[in-house]
Amino acid sequence: MKPSADSTLVTRVPSPCGLLLGATLFITSALQSALAASPGSSEVMQGFPPAAEMRVNKANAFLPPYLRWSMRHAREVSPTRNIPRSESPLPLKIGPGRDLGSLTFAAGDEALTLDDQDLLINWHFTDLDEDYALTLRNGVLTHRTNARHAQPDVDVSMTKALLDRIALKETGFLKESTIGGIEIEGGRMKLLKLLGGLDEANPQFNLVTP
Repeated sequence: MKPSADSTLVTRVPSPCGLLLGATLFITSALQSALAASPGSSEVMQGFPPAAEMRVNKANAFLPPYLRWSMRHAREVSPTRNIPRSESPLPLKIGPGRDLGSLTFAAGDEALTLDDQDLLINWHFTDLDEDYALTLRNGVLTHRTNARHAQPDVDVSMTKALLDRIALKETGFLKESTIGGIEIEGGRMKLLKLLGGLDEANPQFNLVTP
């Protein structure tokens, strides 16, 4: 899945990669934008040399309070490459059209289709006492800050600190939901099937600038 404008995530072609990094990055990317601005963000990478706890690296670049600095200094965090236009038009191969709505993807013992992706999720961070209303419809995920659905399909409760640990691969979403670190009420299997069909992000992906 890849993010689009207005904090919206659009599904690409999910693969059954399990409930590890891909699942957590999906949720993290939907929520971190609202959490990026923190009181300590102005102290990140200040001074020479910066304080050790305020230095940005690949492990913390997409976590608050480092996220804002990372977005403004993308080329200093990860390699980027300019892609110039071609000197001549490139021929495009024409293939048969496909109805994407009819595609199915394996998720455990059952098939998961794009038509099955409608989901209302209430997400609560217990340590921050913050709520997020996530809406997944027609393969597009949107979220609202400080809001809750009146009749959600799934209620998720966890700490923001635990979400950060999952994003850093110190633990796993499925493991924490099993041992009680994450509380899921309602359509538990719907949520796990959704997370299980996500691609694992490549942390070495080059950023492309205009």
